[in-house]
Amino acid sequence: MVRIKICGITNLEDALLCVRLGVHALGFVFHPTSPRKVDLPTSARIIQALPVFVSKVAVVTREDLDLLKLLKEIGFDTFQLYFDPSEPARSILKGSKLIRAVALEGLDLDEIPRWYSAILLDASGKDSPGGTGLTIDWDKARDVVESARLPVILAGGLRPENVAEAVRKVRPYGVDVASGLEREPGLKDAQKVADFVARVFSAG
Repeated sequence: MVRIKICGITNLEDALLCVRLGVHALGFVFHPTSPRKVDLPTSARIIQALPVFVSKVAVVTREDLDLLKLLKEIGFDTFQLYFDPSEPARSILKGSKLIRAVALEGLDLDEIPRWYSAILLDASGKDSPGGTGLTIDWDKARDVVESARLPVILAGGLRPENVAEAVRKVRPYGVDVASGLEREPGLKDAQKVADFVARVFSAG
């Protein structure tokens, strides 16, 4: 079964909708310039209301490094990183699952440290390391899936209309989506979420 991570969660209603539909992981963005930014108290309240078997993923860039200890303390069990953490940061994250988010363009799998739990393929933009909503090359993504030693999560421009094709073509371990399921930045469209989940399950 292809796993589903829905990112950019900002409120409890959207989080519980995703859980009811069978989503495996929820992503929370803390970067101050993101339209999907959530604050620590809100994310803590959401996490406390989630079932134990749902992964709580903190999406972290270099600018968010000072939050690592707090994020772990409030209950995040997985960290999606856009950089390789230093030894002190890795010490804080000890015991957590770590996902390395990378741009498909110019990717060198040999440069991904072995202590990551998975790789997330995304499209980078001019002012963003990921979360751009741009679709990546699925043929190249399939090549990465076939050659990577780690599970590969596919992101970048996924929507209910194209996710089944993406799953069939790339055969990733999981898929990740944020803007493709929104009615406005930071707020999910319930019908889009339901359609997306159903199409992933039917294809995977």
